[in-house]
Amino acid sequence: MKQGRRNFLKVTSIALAGLTIDPLRAVTTNNNFYVNRALGLAFYKPNNWHYVKVSDLVELKKKLSLADEWKDIEQYVWENTGEPICIIAKYDQNNPQNIGKYSPSIAVWAEPKSDYEEYNFEGLVQYSDTMASARMNYIKDSDLINKKYVSTNGNVSIIEYDLEYTLLHEELSKALRVQTKMVYAEHGSYYYCFDFVDCKEANQVEEDEFNRFREGINLI
Repeated sequence: MKQGRRNFLKVTSIALAGLTIDPLRAVTTNNNFYVNRALGLAFYKPNNWHYVKVSDLVELKKKLSLADEWKDIEQYVWENTGEPICIIAKYDQNNPQNIGKYSPSIAVWAEPKSDYEEYNFEGLVQYSDTMASARMNYIKDSDLINKKYVSTNGNVSIIEYDLEYTLLHEELSKALRVQTKMVYAEHGSYYYCFDFVDCKEANQVEEDEFNRFREGINLI
């Protein structure tokens, strides 16, 4: 994970070279490169992976099962958990050949710190603990495997959580035990979360790909 205005401008200028940029568009993609100028965030999508359309997210949520105690108010939960700014899946979710196939994924979240001023959060530790705890409450049979504090990476504070939980999805033939690494970061006026999910049981482990993605993250 890299940061700084100079590095951000260098990376984006190289990756977007030759591309006509609309100054009114916050998000630009070029091949595997993604840049969100409004958030000061840029990264490289894994080769041959696929962006999940925001319009498809509602339908994807409907096919997931939450923990038993939340089933009666699933719609309320989904309406109040917000949406990531970007989801990337290994397999194209709109390809009929991939129905019933588990797909590793990366989700990227960003929230202004100002949204949480009323809660008096004391930085990234309290924010990440609150968000991770809420996530563990919603998902089925969740277990916290590891929590790692990385005090700073340059000007970026980072905290990592490793979770396992049971994934129930109407298109999967059986429940799967999946692994997720949630990487929370604090930089500038934003909190970020990079959510990496794969599954040993389905023989879909992407640790190397996830590490390459993390190395390619740029924050202004």
